[in-house]
Amino acid sequence: MAIDKTKTVKKYLARASKHLKSDDFNSAIADCTAAIQLDPLAIDAWISRGVSWIKKGSLGQAMVDLSQVIWLDTDCARAWYHRSRFWVEMNKDSRALGDLKEAILL
Repeated sequence: MAIDKTKTVKKYLARASKHLKSDDFNSAIADCTAAIQLDPLAIDAWISRGVSWIKKGSLGQAMVDLSQVIWLDTDCARAWYHRSRFWVEMNKDSRALGDLKEAILL
């Protein structure tokens, strides 16, 4: 029996979204990781996991995930926006502004 990868990735992302809204960051990260393992190009999973890392306070992990999205798709405005949030948390305002400008341009 073949697994419908796209459907399963969407299921993980829906659960991750619910976990994120209820501040259950570890579960959100676990579901995003499962989605990424199924589809390493799942941009939404990388972004959601990056946002979860930010909210959890694991900024290094957030930077890795959000930069991975930008590497996969340089035109992903959401990734640039969320990475700007990372820079704000790091008190790197000029970098935050640069990423935010890129998001706005896209």
